[in-house]
Amino acid sequence: MALHNDRSPPVGRVTLWTRFTSVLRVLSELRRPDFQAAGHFMQLQWGDRSWPVRWACFFRWGLKQLFLEIPRAAHDLHIPRRVSRTPMWLLDENRWANHPWQTDPDCELPAEVDTLVIGAGFSGAACGFHWSRRGPTDRTLAIVEMCLGAQRGTGSDGPLLHHGSRHGPAPAARQPT
Repeated sequence: MALHNDRSPPVGRVTLWTRFTSVLRVLSELRRPDFQAAGHFMQLQWGDRSWPVRWACFFRWGLKQLFLEIPRAAHDLHIPRRVSRTPMWLLDENRWANHPWQTDPDCELPAEVDTLVIGAGFSGAACGFHWSRRGPTDRTLAIVEMCLGAQRGTGSDGPLLHHGSRHGPAPAARQPT
């Protein structure tokens, strides 16, 4: 029985055609930020060498990635045809859906807080989390969310806060004549 590393599938498992199509797919999807990232990567990896040596090292590294590593990884990757569009954290029941009103129906939101975070998306939840860990203990914070936390994009409600952005400009105020 031959033992092999999980990162190195047995020789011949990935065909030449698979490698070739993988290279074409990767190269056809490159965009400007990818080239910028490649420049930064070369500088970080081989910045102490001359530019021709940096390019040669990058070219060698890139060939290894394109023809060996990426096809091997893609060969073992199996994505089901039907992928759920529901984020995994929304699949389970939300135990905080009516908290604290579920156990205390007379509970109310605070009338006044020092800091209010509107929205519990990625940014709002991160603000609340870091405030709770590092914020002043004598100040209060409230996070209000229209739906479930992390349900929509961070900037989706931003235009509602800027006067006139979503519903057109505000009518001009009349100046007394």
